[in-house]
Amino acid sequence: MTRPPKQSTFSVPVEMGERLRQIAAAKQCDSVFDLLSAYVREEIEAGTIPRGIPGITVSADGEEVRISANEFTLAVQRQLASRFAETLRAVARKDAGAAVPGVEIKRTGRAGLKIVRSENGSFLGLSDATAAELAGLIEEKAATA
Repeated sequence: MTRPPKQSTFSVPVEMGERLRQIAAAKQCDSVFDLLSAYVREEIEAGTIPRGIPGITVSADGEEVRISANEFTLAVQRQLASRFAETLRAVARKDAGAAVPGVEIKRTGRAGLKIVRSENGSFLGLSDATAAELAGLIEEKAATA
């Protein structure tokens, strides 16, 4: 199978966009993005594509769970990883911003958030759907020995 070229956004013809908006409304999704996020989650669960978020690595090393993406790296103590994951989910559900030791998680618009490192201000911006998926990956890695 040939993969399409990588790009940060893509467009669809107007009539397809309207169909996607109609499907999103019928399925009670807030947006086409939410509809597509749900579809991607279904395909991950079906095994069509692997778990994981392209461009973001979550790993466990000793007593830490590490999150890496581009220039952003964050190490969370394994014992605090579940709390961090739940805080990430809460902010993704739009339950306001939150802080955990060394990190602030804050809303950025209607459908996104930032994880900001207190010590240097570096951040990782995520959609709400990706943040919820990242929370699950953090919990999985924290549970591994």
